[in-house]
Amino acid sequence: MDNLIFKEVKDTGKTKVWEVSSRHNDVVLGKIGWYPQWRRYVFYPFPNMLFDYACLRETGKFIHKQMVART
Repeated sequence: MDNLIFKEVKDTGKTKVWEVSSRHNDVVLGKIGWYPQWRRYVFYPFPNMLFDYACLRETGKFIHKQMVART
């Protein structure tokens, strides 16, 4: 079972923004948005948040999926 929830919160027509929250306690952990200097989606964690390997892997898979969808 996935530990994170990815909720789309903005769509500019060119890029999107997702809120990332914990499935266990509904705490918002950060957001995923477009980083123009790198021309890709990145994870912007909120201050004082900690992530284990499973959360980072899940976030990475989600970002990869969105990048593939852009092409």
